[in-house]
Amino acid sequence: MRITSRQSVTLMLGLQLLVCALTALYALAFGQDQRTGVLAAVATLVYAVLFFAHWQGWYYVRHVTVALFTIFIAFGYNASTNPEIFIVTLMP
Repeated sequence: MRITSRQSVTLMLGLQLLVCALTALYALAFGQDQRTGVLAAVATLVYAVLFFAHWQGWYYVRHVTVALFTIFIAFGYNASTNPEIFIVTLMP
């Protein structure tokens, strides 16, 4: 059985969506840094839209995902003040 590129992108987007949702729930429920929780919640919504766009056949989802993930990490990763949000790096 061969895995197609569409199947691998679907799997990766699904994993990113799941990890974003779990990160948002954890950060909003237990974290002290509200910025991380809000950013993870926004990332969850964006990844849900990207997942739906990929499901509908939009080819450029892979490229947009890389660009947006880079932006989310740049604005959301603040390990110096809150090292427990290191989980956000597991989104890709």
